[in-house]
Amino acid sequence: MTGFNPTTASKLRDVLDGAHRSKEDKERDAARHPFETLSFFGIHESMSVIEIWPFFGWYTNIIAPLLKDHGQYVAAIFPPDNKQDYMNVQRQDFIDLLSNNPDLYGTPRVGDFGNGYFNYAPDNSADMIITIRNLHNWLWDTDYSGNARPPYYEAVFESFMRILKPGGVLALEQHRGDPGKPQDPHAKKLYVREDYAVQLLEGAGFVLLGKSEINANPRDTKDHPEGPLSLPPFLRGISEDEKDKYRAIGEADRMTLKFMKPV
Repeated sequence: MTGFNPTTASKLRDVLDGAHRSKEDKERDAARHPFETLSFFGIHESMSVIEIWPFFGWYTNIIAPLLKDHGQYVAAIFPPDNKQDYMNVQRQDFIDLLSNNPDLYGTPRVGDFGNGYFNYAPDNSADMIITIRNLHNWLWDTDYSGNARPPYYEAVFESFMRILKPGGVLALEQHRGDPGKPQDPHAKKLYVREDYAVQLLEGAGFVLLGKSEINANPRDTKDHPEGPLSLPPFLRGISEDEKDKYRAIGEADRMTLKFMKPV
């Protein structure tokens, strides 16, 4: 269920070493383990893969070039009428990044994904959906402006189930909460217990294929002022004299889970 064929593995190593990736992005490989993570998920260069909320494109710069020649990369990005200016800027910057570099990214597709925006790809069209550190967003009971709203994870999961092909893979990485503490149902500190995530997705009809500890970090005590954002690379809310302490912890402890849409 996991592992690369030799062609995909060789191509991915070339992409990871590529000059298009910044020095800063490559330095994070030691914490984010892209080769091992994508191997566990079972990505193949001929797949149709949707990346949910690519943000600044850290994984995009790996996945899209891998799929360029034989597969299809689809970015599910923030919708165009988002009320947050920085998200609108980020959306346009991301679209420009893809459209201005066809030699690197080929002909990727872009769809709108967000609360109320769930037709980002045709039904039964994707071999894999990858979502990295996003689950907490769909559990929140407020929007980015602090306005009350119902969580919308159920609609998100329904869209995953509808858009994946039968037998398609849902690949999920998420900040992992403390199993000894009750789960905040709205994940305000961005951590989600692994058993809770599995419960939600199995409740939505997905089959758990496996778990990996490749992104585990036992140094993460999960009690930081700004949750995982207090850890590298963000160090949000951390005073200058404590930054070395938080750098020593490293990036957040993450669960890495592989689910399947039933055949």
